[in-house]
Amino acid sequence: MLTKSISSSWPVYVPSGKFSGITYFILAISAVLVLPALSIIYSFITWYSPIIYLNLIVAIFTGVALGACIYPIVKYGKVRSYQHEILFIAVLWFFFLWSGWAVHLTLVTNITGESATGTSFTLSTYLFYISHPITLFQDIKILASVGLYEVFGAPVKGFVAYFVWFLEAAILFVAAFIFNKKWSVMPFSEVDNAWGVKQKLNKKLSLHRGIDKFAEALHNQEVQVFEQAPKTSGHNMEYTELVFFIFPKDDASYLAFYNMVVETDEKGKKKQKYFRNSDFYYVTPEMRTKLQEVFSGEEDK
Repeated sequence: MLTKSISSSWPVYVPSGKFSGITYFILAISAVLVLPALSIIYSFITWYSPIIYLNLIVAIFTGVALGACIYPIVKYGKVRSYQHEILFIAVLWFFFLWSGWAVHLTLVTNITGESATGTSFTLSTYLFYISHPITLFQDIKILASVGLYEVFGAPVKGFVAYFVWFLEAAILFVAAFIFNKKWSVMPFSEVDNAWGVKQKLNKKLSLHRGIDKFAEALHNQEVQVFEQAPKTSGHNMEYTELVFFIFPKDDASYLAFYNMVVETDEKGKKKQKYFRNSDFYYVTPEMRTKLQEVFSGEEDK
């Protein structure tokens, strides 16, 4: 699907907003198999963690895992909509919380003795909570009223308990959202019903933070602009790379500009960052052939 670029009149790729019916099947598999396993691991780690503040780190890493779970849904469900991608992340997050609370309440129910560590996980109790959401919410309310652990000697219950649980849920979602790579916006051919295959050109441009002149060159079919642009080696710390997205049968192809830049963190340490710096520009078959010729061969030293 094409539309006009904001920075030029040349068309760029825009996701169609469609997705395959198999998406629901993959979501169901995730909800039944993947998320319960992840929630059990998460619940056990946070339950037996000797330092409660470590739960923050565990929640962040678990959120990242949730964010990674969306990739097969987008890829194999052929999700071509960022809004739907975020919606499906929210669905995964919801089912993870549901399963996580079922695990947590199972451990609470099975406590023996005075120590909370004296507990066990029973599948029957877990399945009971999963299949009885009203009871699950009622027991969460009871747990909030009595509290189960202390912070700085004060019991976490009532409003404080609800706030801690809300914060935990928010961290999980935000971590999943931040990790998300917007896989659904990558070029997809409605003709081939397939994702575009990346084709990186050998030669690199010297670093260009703005690519308006190249977008205009694509519009005017002026390959000379690319020929005259300074080239550099991929061994350099900073450069701009041209990446095509092509399809087996569809003549349409798209070109994106990726930058490798060097950033300095708060400690003064330098590190490289690679990111897409443009839209996906439509390229005619003739222009693609010319650009492949210009950027083919060995990299410039």
